[in-house]
Amino acid sequence: MGLVAGSKGACLPKATAEVDRRDLVNVVAGESYSIGLWKTGNYAAAHLTTAVEMLGYNTELKGTGGLAVDAFYALMGCTNPLGNADRGCGRSVTYVHINVEAWQEGYVDEWAQVQAQYPKVAPINLGNGGYSGTSGMYVPLAVQQKAYQAEGISLDFYRDYNMSWRTPGSYFSPPGDMDVSRLLPCADTVLMSNAHMGVYFDLTGDAEGVVVDSEGFVVAKCFADHFWYAPACRADPGTCLTWLTAGTGWGMPEGWLKATIYNIPLATAVASTFQNYANLPTDFNVMLFWWVPDPTFLRLKPRKVIFPEYDREEWARGDRRSAVRDFSVDKLVSWDLRLLAPEVEEFITRFQLSPKAVDEMMLDQLDTTDVDFDVACRSQKNTGNIGLFKVEKDEKFLQTREEVKITCFFSSQLEDAQGITFICQECPSGSFQVSGASVSCTPCPAGSYQNETGSLACNRCPVGQYQDEEGQRDCKLCPAGATTLLLGSNSILDCGCKAGSINVASVATNVTSKALECIPCQEGFDCPFSSSVQALLTGQPSSSEQLATRIQSGYFATVNDPLQLFRCRPAAWCPGGMPGTCAGGLKGEPCSFCPDGKSWAGDKCADCGAAAVGWVAAVSLALIGVRTAYFYSNSAVTAQATPWRTVQMTVRLAVNVMQSLALFGLMSAKWPETFEQISSSLQIFVLDMKNLNLNCLLGGNSVLSYVASTVVFPLVLLWLVICHAGSHLICSRKCGLHRWKWPFTFNTMGLFLQLGFGTMAAVSMKPMMCYRHPNGRHSVVSYPSILCGEAGHGLMVLFGILSLILLVGFVALCSYAVWKLPRWSLEGEYKKAQSFRFCTWNFRSDTYGFIVALLCRGLGFAVAVVVGTNAPPVQTGLASMVLITYAVMQAWLRPWKAPVINVADAVLSACLVVLANRSSHEDGLLEEEFQEYFTLLILLLTFACLASLVLLCIVGVALQLAGVDWNCVLSGGGHDATKIAQSLKQCAEWLMKLETAHLQSEIEAMNPYDVMTILNLISVIEADIQNTKPDRSDRATTTSNRSSGRGVSHSTSRVRLAALNASITVLSGPAEWNFTNLQGSSAWLSSEEFLFFFLGGEVLQIRSPK
Repeated sequence: MGLVAGSKGACLPKATAEVDRRDLVNVVAGESYSIGLWKTGNYAAAHLTTAVEMLGYNTELKGTGGLAVDAFYALMGCTNPLGNADRGCGRSVTYVHINVEAWQEGYVDEWAQVQAQYPKVAPINLGNGGYSGTSGMYVPLAVQQKAYQAEGISLDFYRDYNMSWRTPGSYFSPPGDMDVSRLLPCADTVLMSNAHMGVYFDLTGDAEGVVVDSEGFVVAKCFADHFWYAPACRADPGTCLTWLTAGTGWGMPEGWLKATIYNIPLATAVASTFQNYANLPTDFNVMLFWWVPDPTFLRLKPRKVIFPEYDREEWARGDRRSAVRDFSVDKLVSWDLRLLAPEVEEFITRFQLSPKAVDEMMLDQLDTTDVDFDVACRSQKNTGNIGLFKVEKDEKFLQTREEVKITCFFSSQLEDAQGITFICQECPSGSFQVSGASVSCTPCPAGSYQNETGSLACNRCPVGQYQDEEGQRDCKLCPAGATTLLLGSNSILDCGCKAGSINVASVATNVTSKALECIPCQEGFDCPFSSSVQALLTGQPSSSEQLATRIQSGYFATVNDPLQLFRCRPAAWCPGGMPGTCAGGLKGEPCSFCPDGKSWAGDKCADCGAAAVGWVAAVSLALIGVRTAYFYSNSAVTAQATPWRTVQMTVRLAVNVMQSLALFGLMSAKWPETFEQISSSLQIFVLDMKNLNLNCLLGGNSVLSYVASTVVFPLVLLWLVICHAGSHLICSRKCGLHRWKWPFTFNTMGLFLQLGFGTMAAVSMKPMMCYRHPNGRHSVVSYPSILCGEAGHGLMVLFGILSLILLVGFVALCSYAVWKLPRWSLEGEYKKAQSFRFCTWNFRSDTYGFIVALLCRGLGFAVAVVVGTNAPPVQTGLASMVLITYAVMQAWLRPWKAPVINVADAVLSACLVVLANRSSHEDGLLEEEFQEYFTLLILLLTFACLASLVLLCIVGVALQLAGVDWNCVLSGGGHDATKIAQSLKQCAEWLMKLETAHLQSEIEAMNPYDVMTILNLISVIEADIQNTKPDRSDRATTTSNRSSGRGVSHSTSRVRLAALNASITVLSGPAEWNFTNLQGSSAWLSSEEFLFFFLGGEVLQIRSPK
């Protein structure tokens, strides 16, 4: 509505003539100007304009705002009150002074912001203007009369619509009669809102009226594409009465609940346009959603349906079964009006319009189409009422009996010999006087106080205090830990727990101070002002969406114990919000596993399907692969890394990196979201198989899942023993199978344990990785539903310790073997040496001991994660120490046989060290966006290194198959063996000619690194050239040389390849079957021969000796 400037002339006969009216005089600013009006509502503003004429002031319309909030800024003197970004506030002079028909209660947050940000120039609320605004269900008078005449039903009370006693639908148009072309389809209305329908479903349990999808989202069940039927008439829509609203469904959440609770046969419908909303009730008999004051349906004379009295606590929980609260339509004035024209502010304070007068003016305008000023003027002339307040000008003051002058404060009446007069007297504390020459003091209203005498106004109660009585000199404090959101609170119900705390008192005591029992919120809660357990359970905000009490994303609590908060791993499985909410149908405390018959499918729990068949097939293939690995792992050990052997090293290196990235995901440090997703997808490398449908076989039992992961490698070892034993059975021999040898079986076992050592270390440590929840309890990182120290955890710890014993024993055994291998290879103990050939497969003959460092790296990394589970800085610090120690040793020793693998391992180690240290920057030193990009850069570098390595291996294999020299790709360049041999012989001949004393003096003058190079050369010559086929006589010769001083003890640190490859026989039988190193040979296989592998740089063929 809007105020249209009508005639400039006076409306009322006693009004001050236009030429005699005066302006406001601002002495400080040196200006004079008219009283500025800001229009929100037409009729009240027009009515006020005509009334202010009686006071002799000029008035001027300064602007129009469609929203009450615009008036807040206009009254402060803001130059752009209608703006959104910058309203131009900050001036000390305002030219807008009065705004009536302000729906201030609809903008509580904005009002509080203005009062707090601009306390000196904030507008003042002078209270209600005589009527209130309200909304609800309305029945046109014609329909009501029809029902009354037929059955004596008034239809103005909610019980008149109860289908158990009445059939009210017979007086309304059923949904089948409506013109659906003028209605919105369900999909465009709030019927599809999970936020609203979820509350409805929780309060009513009406499962037939909603649709719940697989993710738990609740929407309304739509009927005939345009309606929602209440339970009372759902079985027979012909008995429904149509309830019409507009927008996207104004008032619908209230309508659904009332219809269901009170058994009303309601069919909700939404008009497609406001014009259809206004016209449909003239064409059909419908119940209306309407608000007043509003002229849309005035001619229909609707009557509001009465419901139980408004219950504030029910509405705070989202329960809207009671009536809607009426909103006060207030009068606002600028802060300086009382200084410039106190009598005008006093007049506005008492200015009132009755609801009847407003309705009459709206009908008058509908009939005449006159402008607002003329309508308001005609109303005053007809009623003789100036806003229910008359300006009296005939009182006299003091002995002179002159007209009242504003020269002192409150005037107390006094009767003396000359008659009745008035004397100056200060108003007592607890009251105030708004202007001079008052004949009474006004008690301070509720929500305010005044502790001084002779005051012109009362002070609003400060934040944290309230006053529910009038005429008080101070305010009451909110209960301990509580405060208020705004100034001027007039009820204890305005007190709420401070932000960061939550009210844990029961609902039953909500009307007393005992209802506020505020305790600090734990980590994981969003606790704004007035948070409560009830608001947390219902998900309903206390006053606005920004003030909703909710659980943060990444945390979980049960409905039965909503304050006991669990931290979720991964965080995405717990979306937060209300207690009991899990993502994708997950279960557990916290959300951690799918129901029986379902498995995790990336973003939700899905049916298992044929998962069991897949697992059986996978296990079968794995068993065949493990058995076949016996032949592959016992091929000849070579000093040179052929392309196929480089492929094996690349796989080993890639597995190490993937294990490390998976372990990073188990750390408590904060990672960017992208890295968390990548790490989560790599958890299979630490035998976390929830993404592989393992629970389809084992169910949701986390203990059983963990036990299954710990026995994987022991079962592999057991299977190898079974295969070994099976090869020695008589029936196996008859079937043509040949006996396995124990050294080769042990070597195959060691190879599997070496490859999976990092995985085994992580698995064995999982039960000890207990992270802390905000409620003080602890869960296993990989199995959050298992609480540490409670049922099931002890069994997991037992299996973890057994796995750890196996790991430590394996490290000790490898350490012992590394110490003894040179002696075993030198002294002809070939069975022992060949049992540990896996130690030398990938490493140089003089650095095979690096396998111990590799194993310790995997174990140390897992221990670092355990030690610092609840202390991320400790965790990342220890992990960095382990990775740096390994990187330094690798760079120093360069242990891998392939130079390209040494380079790649150094680069990858550096990347992992950087990643581990990046996790320690938690939103403080680096911007979050930079962290994300930096982490992605390191990951890209890591995967680019692996991809480059794979590409080089492919090129090397291709060159080998083509018979071309591949050393330039994988070894940094080829070497001419002939020239090297000739140079070595010449050097030996030259050395033989030198005197020993001279040679000794030259060596003593050399750099220590040069001496080490000479010693390495001697070691290579002695171990790999001089003794290419060690036997007992060689052992005796070497021992004699050492004892006589002619040998160099340094050579004993190398393992002799000839010893490792001596008598390499995998299968035996009637004919001796041996591995033959074809090295690219094109020999064809006979019918009795077969090809096992094309791996390890050789084509490994089993051939019967000639």
